Amino acid sequence: MELFAVPDLPEIREGDDLAAMIGERVDLREDDVVVVASTVVSKAEGRVFDLDDFPPSPRATEVADRLAEIAGEERDPRFAQAVIEESTELIMEAPFLLTATRVGHVGVNAG
Repeated sequence: MELFAVPDLPEIREGDDLAAMIGERVDLREDDVVVVASTVVSKAEGRVFDLDDFPPSPRATEVADRLAEIAGEERDPRFAQAVIEESTELIMEAPFLLTATRVGHVGVNAG
């Protein structure tokens, strides 16, 4: 097994054809497996938000406080609110937020 990062991949922006960008930089062969972080996919899809657009609910504050207690550092309740709003289900709330996304994927922090 060989693992490697895609060489010379620029910062991904909204509208980028992520599959094409990877395909242009890597010689893929039959049976290869490509793993892409959900954050990169979210950027290409334009799913990047301003946290100020997510005023925290009491539930988000509770989730952020629990995560802060586990991590030993502050967690922004606006971030927890964004994850809650962008998810269909919070599957696990600690030690991180495991969520079901609107498109049916399961991932960390709503993808």
